[in-house]
Amino acid sequence: MANINHLEMAAAFKVLPQVEIKKCFFGLSTSMTYQKTNSKIHIIQNEYDASNGKLLEDTLLTSPEKLVEVGVPAKDIKKSSIGNYRLDICLSDDKQFLATQLLRFVNFNYVEITDMKVFEGKAAEIIAEIILAS
Repeated sequence: MANINHLEMAAAFKVLPQVEIKKCFFGLSTSMTYQKTNSKIHIIQNEYDASNGKLLEDTLLTSPEKLVEVGVPAKDIKKSSIGNYRLDICLSDDKQFLATQLLRFVNFNYVEITDMKVFEGKAAEIIAEIILAS
């Protein structure tokens, strides 16, 4: 499992009012909780090839309201074992909270493609369905 401090979105994630972060086991581990439902948050990192990365970018740039209203523009987004896009995800166990950021590998560094996006409720469930199905 990735460490929250190693994510590009760490600074923005740590100040979210919906999230409680606690140090555990003498400060060696960190637990994160979505406060509305007291659900534990886990970190996932997926990689995608160029075509799926672009589809994912378009999906993440869709507003949460439109996602709930219209649905997902592309459900057939597939992750790859090695790709030039990386998606950092913080997802609650109940799938009611999701924070994510898309990055692209350029010149031996990851460059932010999107800012950190936060989804709650039905929108979080829709995005989680895409991520976990791929």
